[in-house]
Amino acid sequence: PGFSTTDLLLDYWFHILVMENIVNLPSVNQLSVIENIEERFNDKNIYTWAGSTLIAVNPFEHFKEKYSESLINVIKNNIKNDGPVFPHIYSVAAKADQMLNMNYGKGNQAIMVSGESGAGKTLSVHYILKWLTHKSVDHPGVTDVYMRVSDTNPILEAFGNAHTCRNINSSRFGKLILISYCGNKITHTEIQTFLLEKTRVSKPASQERNFHILYQLVSGLGEEELHLFNLNKTKYKLLTGSWDMDKEAKDFKRLIHCLRKLDIYEDEQIEMFSLLSCIILLGEVTFYPTKEGCAVKEKDLICVISERLGLSRECLTQLLTSYVVSLKKRDSVFERKLDTVEECENCRDCLIRLLYTKLFDWLVTRLQYSPTPQFKVEGAGERVLGILDIFGFESFNVNRLEQLCINYANERVHQFYVNNFLKEQHQILLQEGINVSVDWNSISNMCVEVLDTGVSVFSIINEISHLKLPIAPEEVCRRLTSINSRSHLMLNRKFELQATFGIKHYTGVVMYTANDLIEKNRDKIPENLPDALFNSSNLFIRSIFSTQDASLVGKAKRHDSVISRFKSSLNHMLSFMKKCEVHYVKCLKSNQDSEPRSFDRSYVSEQLVKAGTLQTIAICRASFPFHMPFACLWERYKVLTTKTFRASKNRGSRKRLRENKENIAPYSGQGSEKDSPSPHKELTSRYDVKAIVRVIPFPSWYRLGLTRLLLSEKGFNHLENLVAVKRSHSARVLQRRWRQILVKRRWAAITVQKNVRRMLDRRRYLLLKQAVLTIQKYCRFVLQRRRLCADSSSNLSGQDRQDSVIKLSRSFQRRRSMVSIRRLPQVPIKFIIRKGILPGAGVLPWFERPRGIEDAL
Repeated sequence: PGFSTTDLLLDYWFHILVMENIVNLPSVNQLSVIENIEERFNDKNIYTWAGSTLIAVNPFEHFKEKYSESLINVIKNNIKNDGPVFPHIYSVAAKADQMLNMNYGKGNQAIMVSGESGAGKTLSVHYILKWLTHKSVDHPGVTDVYMRVSDTNPILEAFGNAHTCRNINSSRFGKLILISYCGNKITHTEIQTFLLEKTRVSKPASQERNFHILYQLVSGLGEEELHLFNLNKTKYKLLTGSWDMDKEAKDFKRLIHCLRKLDIYEDEQIEMFSLLSCIILLGEVTFYPTKEGCAVKEKDLICVISERLGLSRECLTQLLTSYVVSLKKRDSVFERKLDTVEECENCRDCLIRLLYTKLFDWLVTRLQYSPTPQFKVEGAGERVLGILDIFGFESFNVNRLEQLCINYANERVHQFYVNNFLKEQHQILLQEGINVSVDWNSISNMCVEVLDTGVSVFSIINEISHLKLPIAPEEVCRRLTSINSRSHLMLNRKFELQATFGIKHYTGVVMYTANDLIEKNRDKIPENLPDALFNSSNLFIRSIFSTQDASLVGKAKRHDSVISRFKSSLNHMLSFMKKCEVHYVKCLKSNQDSEPRSFDRSYVSEQLVKAGTLQTIAICRASFPFHMPFACLWERYKVLTTKTFRASKNRGSRKRLRENKENIAPYSGQGSEKDSPSPHKELTSRYDVKAIVRVIPFPSWYRLGLTRLLLSEKGFNHLENLVAVKRSHSARVLQRRWRQILVKRRWAAITVQKNVRRMLDRRRYLLLKQAVLTIQKYCRFVLQRRRLCADSSSNLSGQDRQDSVIKLSRSFQRRRSMVSIRRLPQVPIKFIIRKGILPGAGVLPWFERPRGIEDAL
């Protein structure tokens, strides 16, 4: 694109300004963006913000100081104290984790890492998991789960990554890591994989290598272990390319360490390595033609492989040299000898792919946090953090079905970014009265429609694949290029003579070969292979073949093909992404040759244009990353307003609610009930929002729209910090009042207990007093009667006798106090009385109370 004189002058004057966020550049165009990224790259700052999107440039060298634990602590403190969030892959993980804890937006959070092959996507996912593991050191249970997920990376990289001509550690499968939370606890984790490039294990390209695990196995095992598995450190047919023995041995030790940490111990490891050795040895099996068909040359090798697979020698030989077809209608089985060596080699390669695929699927299932993971996005209080590591865009000298599916996935991810982020943000700005001019022609394309809509490339390939008749590659190209009349993206020139066709992707034109395209899409496995392995005498082989899916059946359903299964898994992944707040990381290659400290301006600029970075910057300059409707804003931040305003707001809301109820007609049943007018809507006005906006110190931190408030990151963090301070103050007030209530309850309980004890003691005292008085009454009566009897025997006058009778009658009367009859007290009795704060509390202690006639002084 051309540049105006004003832009060039601004770039000349402001070229010395290097911004962490490209949005803050004085002049934003392709030249200034490239200069800013290059200046930061030369200063070893490979990360740059483009609005809320992180741009990561692969330097092809490791900066150890850029990923230290001290940097993690700095980012944690900045996030906690509302400090500057400088561009880094740790900052993306921190923002996603912070929004997950705040339950912001859609609740679920996802990090989408995209870019070309070799741009550093797998390493970025590794650093995201490293940050999540380090930040949860205060929560041992959470840390263990994060460490478990992080330890799965070396294992999946060994079994799913390979050395290609563009990347030394290229992911040959897609991976989606799902971590589900309920509160602050992790309920389960799940790793979803899709489109493993299984053809690589049987036929790796000449200039590329096979999966890492095969090289690590041969390099890392000792001599005795190699002899146990019938291997040696020589070169095998499946181990193409060259490799460093020491490096592979070091990676193998790390793999063993991770397997042990994930509870895959020596017994299962031996079974895994035994199966991998069978795969390597199967690549050495060759055939020669005979009168009856074909035969195997390496008889001894077949004996070793069959013993390890739990099959007989004759059974394995039959699997490799014959083809079995079952006729379900006639309930019969037909066996046909393979006539050519090529057919036998295809059957051998099919067995290799089947064994490796089932081993990879078993390993992924074994690495799950839960034995039977059940991922559910919607749940009571359940939130999910997803990390997507998808293979990058590929364009080789010879591109096959795998590259077509990989590039289709990148097209879908790019379309998701444009439609669900850029266009959605642009539409929100237009609705809020903010006009932004964006050039959509440079990033919009019709490639997805050409590949997968109506009469498309995929529909034609699937239709041909469902036919059992053989078809020439040239005919496949002719049918594919016939849709050129509908779209200009298909190329139909001299490439038809070479059995190739071209598709114009958003990164450029890629040529695909039609050779083996239909056979790979069919992915037809002979019926006798999975059946024989399912009945193996080896328990491990039988366990990994215990569940047979549709892909292992010779007569698959009509819709079942490699493209159909891949589209289904891709649709499931993107449907999950739509339910999340997505954080984007765009990985770029600094140069095409993967040379360290080399920055190719034109190549990086081309990647930026194709990724839609300039459109992202244009929207983010006029937009704000946080959009909140007025009603949600009021519910979240109404605590920042005064009590008087909230009271008047509630009175006004109730009044408007009554008015709306009177004016709104009842629901008629037409259309969805969600679309019916609600009396609760429009209760929050711009005037109510202005009461909240007053606490934001700078007007540049927010933009008040027609129906929602647009907030910058600083404005959002400022409001969140104020709410946190308010909640902390409210929590302290509640705690203080609650402590007062607890103290009052304690003293009330003590008072009640004291009064109850006083009542019980007084009741016991009165019972004892009554008993003592009764005893004293009868004792006085008996004693007085004895005296009367004694006096009656003596000579007493009539008056004395009458006095004795009166005394006898009075002695039987009940007295009010207890008195001993042994000896009358000569002085008043003094009691020590315990004083109390309540009336009637002056009660004599039980150990000082009189106990009848024994206590008289």
